[in-house]
Amino acid sequence: MSIGHRPTIAEEVQGVGRRTFLKYALGFSFLATAAGIVIPVVGYIWPPARSGAAGESRVLIGTTKDLPPGQGKVFPVNDKPVMVVNTSQGVKAFSAICTHLGCICE
Repeated sequence: MSIGHRPTIAEEVQGVGRRTFLKYALGFSFLATAAGIVIPVVGYIWPPARSGAAGESRVLIGTTKDLPPGQGKVFPVNDKPVMVVNTSQGVKAFSAICTHLGCICE
């Protein structure tokens, strides 16, 4: 090669040997596997931020006769599941969506 000569594609391909190709392929597969393991774990440890209550509002879903003391039930409120529990301190409502994985608690 002379000074200032740019290698052609054929010359560049010939420069990559079988060992070099396998080294890069193995490195890429290792990184892809590690990312496939680490990303879900990090997502579980640090759940996505959820917006807080936009404002407290009351929604009629039933009466205390429908929910005996000491029991709870999941009700749909504004297309979201809400767990309502009748305790000795009164009726309490909680989001039925898991903060880590977003699944519905029952």
